[in-house]
Amino acid sequence: MIAFPEPGLVGTFGFQLPTRIRFGPGTRRDVGPVAAAHGRRALLLTGASFHSNPGAPELLAGLAHAGVEVVERAVGGGEPDDGAVLQLVGRLTSAEADVIVAVGGGSVLDLAKAAALRPSRERLAELLLGERVERPDLPVVAVPPTAGSGAEVSHGAIVLDRAARRKRGVRGPGVAAREAVVDPELMASAPSSVVAGSGFDAIAHAVETAASRAASPMALDLAGIALRHLLDAVPRAAAAAPEARDVGPAAYAAMLMGINLANSTTCLPHRLQYPLGAATGTGHAVGVAALTPAWLRRTAAGAPAHLARLARRAGLADRSASDEAAAAALEAAILAHLDATGMRIRLRDLGVMARDVPRLVESGEGTLHNDPLPPSPDDVRDLYLASLEGG
Repeated sequence: MIAFPEPGLVGTFGFQLPTRIRFGPGTRRDVGPVAAAHGRRALLLTGASFHSNPGAPELLAGLAHAGVEVVERAVGGGEPDDGAVLQLVGRLTSAEADVIVAVGGGSVLDLAKAAALRPSRERLAELLLGERVERPDLPVVAVPPTAGSGAEVSHGAIVLDRAARRKRGVRGPGVAAREAVVDPELMASAPSSVVAGSGFDAIAHAVETAASRAASPMALDLAGIALRHLLDAVPRAAAAAPEARDVGPAAYAAMLMGINLANSTTCLPHRLQYPLGAATGTGHAVGVAALTPAWLRRTAAGAPAHLARLARRAGLADRSASDEAAAAALEAAILAHLDATGMRIRLRDLGVMARDVPRLVESGEGTLHNDPLPPSPDDVRDLYLASLEGG
């Protein structure tokens, strides 16, 4: 049965997608022809585990067969900072590369997208302070080997500003990768912990982009589709042996949520994770997982309609359920997922103590008005404190 939007919901909205997508098993073999359409001199940026991926030889062979010369290779590690971006810009210039082929998780893809703008030090500082990028520079071919961040199609790149000790975003449609090649077979060999962590990142994107005040009917529908896939597929994939995994549904859902990130906004868990990650070195998905339970409880109590609309689209509640009941069903499903995948984490487990909270609150930045319950500094403090013990 086709589930149409709720009466009166569809109004005027915009939607943007500057990235061309190729999705499906075996599409890693298309990376060469896709890159060749943009240039013949490629900088290949990968994560540290690239060469242990069973699909890597075919990807490299495809580049060579298409006449694309890898003139420079670089390895991205950890969350990118402004120094790493500028260093990669220098390598791009020295190698005279005309296309970047980036194979890696969200951090690698964000590094590639930021460096592809070829900013000077001064220009990068301006971008990290909020100036939007409307037009692209070097093309990026983004190839994710995990199902989670959606960075292959999102319009942002998260970069640590070392001087300010704050994570900030370079944002705008000009930041987006020109091409995304999403091959679930490249994702099957990831460790179970990576499957679970990246999968929760995509779940958080679904919940937050749907709950956001900036969500459009289209973003809500995509989030509902994604959440249905993720709640079922991620625990099964994390529990299975690599050779028996079906990562396709999770890869598809994570990609949809990258599209949502470009057309809606995240909410408090992501905003609060940025200073947390900068202060502790916490992995992005782990930090968001630690902050989500307390935020869900707050939102279900104070703005249940924002969670209820996603619960209905994801099949967790029917239309006859009250907003309060539907929001509670969504909250219960997310908490059960965290427990089932080993992602139920306390901030205290990450080394955060109550005495650290004032500094985290002070370090936060970015807009908070799109959260279902726009918070005061005291609200932010209370969410951190509640998350110390798991929400």
